[in-house]
Amino acid sequence: MGYCDKRGCPIKIDVYPGNVRATTTFASTVETLRNNFKLSKIIIIAARGRLGPKNIGILKGLGGIDWLTPLSSDYSQLLVDKLESWPNFDDELNCLEVITPDFYPGERLIVYRDPRLAKPRRDVLRTSLSAELFSSSECVRQYKKLTEIERAFRSIKTADAGPVSRYSETRIKAHFCICLLAYYVIWRVKEAWRELIFPAEAGDEDGVADGATKDKKNHVLPAQPFEGAPATSFQALLRQLSTVVQVEARLLLKDKNPLVFNVTSNLNSHQAKALDLLSKIKV
Repeated sequence: MGYCDKRGCPIKIDVYPGNVRATTTFASTVETLRNNFKLSKIIIIAARGRLGPKNIGILKGLGGIDWLTPLSSDYSQLLVDKLESWPNFDDELNCLEVITPDFYPGERLIVYRDPRLAKPRRDVLRTSLSAELFSSSECVRQYKKLTEIERAFRSIKTADAGPVSRYSETRIKAHFCICLLAYYVIWRVKEAWRELIFPAEAGDEDGVADGATKDKKNHVLPAQPFEGAPATSFQALLRQLSTVVQVEARLLLKDKNPLVFNVTSNLNSHQAKALDLLSKIKV
């Protein structure tokens, strides 16, 4: 199980035996976070099915914890169908908040859709967060970040980290710690390249705001893109940089020590900007 801060920066990973269900680890997880990081406020953002009524009851008992998670598919579809049947319902709305004190007292239900899809599908989030702390659009934005985070940790657990040819518990945990560090490096690089890559890959795209500038493939573009070239994907930018070559040249001089210098291939404006941004990362 992986943990990230509000920005999506990975901070911790827990490795459990294969026969332990993720839904049974919330209580111990919360106590670990609270004690190790001295946290007074914890917000748990969980995928559908990970945070059922039982776990929410446990979180309420612990205190100082808020949650954000989708409704079950059945209840979500029932609510969406009912909303869309209202005479004055605006189908162009990307985000709508609903209060249902009879069913979810003290919670907010947020109906949203993803306008990036060819056939936008509405879904419903439930949260205990106050509107002062997280607006409706901010709740959607943070939940959408979960997709990228889950993809990274899923990659750690499968292709990038396996097969794990380690047999002791200590070595397995060390192996996944290295994977977490690799994910952190990727996150830092994406943070540095915000003006060069699509906002969705830098964790900025919320899929809620209307009027965003998009390219021909419906990618949302950076609010302040780099002038030298259009935005691109993270992998495409890495491929561009893979063509950059630096060699060490030695010029032999008669009766003198050889003259040694580096020769770097010519950089286009995009490559030069990418390398310049990486050089400014503070560790």
